[in-house]
Amino acid sequence: MPDSIKKIPVDYGLPLDIQKFDSNRFISYGTYYPNRYAIFDKNFDIISTHVSIPKKILDVSNFTFIQSFDHPNIIYNDNIKMFAVGMKTYDMLQILNTDIEVVKSVHGPDHNFPDWTGKQKLSPEGYMPLTGSTHKIYGVYSGETPSTINDWIKSFGKNIHIFDWEGRPLKRIRTDYRIGDIVISESQKRLYLVYYDEEYFRFGYIELLEDEL
Repeated sequence: MPDSIKKIPVDYGLPLDIQKFDSNRFISYGTYYPNRYAIFDKNFDIISTHVSIPKKILDVSNFTFIQSFDHPNIIYNDNIKMFAVGMKTYDMLQILNTDIEVVKSVHGPDHNFPDWTGKQKLSPEGYMPLTGSTHKIYGVYSGETPSTINDWIKSFGKNIHIFDWEGRPLKRIRTDYRIGDIVISESQKRLYLVYYDEEYFRFGYIELLEDEL
């Protein structure tokens, strides 16, 4: 068990991931009501919440509500003071500033728009984990449709999409295995992976080219 446990009041909803961005503050995304991001201090008391949830989505079931904000990762670039968030249920990447304002939303290749936009949803699986370097964002992307609600393997994408921190898509790395997590080593010019080869989960890495760093 941890040395200490901080219980967050259920009035705020469910935290799903957390990222530190200065000596006293953390940002978390989740199913907060009525906003989807929260700022915590180092004692994990909520300072503020940000980015309102569209009203339409508040009318749907709780399960759909949670899935709609199921982001697999949130990363921070301290050099430019920006966050990047990838959405699993919708193929969208968002870049936010430290005031937790959305600076850029990048829709993925399957144009899997959120329900509240009123546009057709073509594929329920978008981005899984993200990692970031000084200049680039790397997002594992699926684009596949699960056959059942328990078909978890389709969310393990085979593609890694590379963006700059202004949200411009730069390159796609295609693999023949399903990636569960990634982290970059800029000094070693590698992307380290946890991946599934249809039989085992394994560790590995991809050597990055100069234009991929």
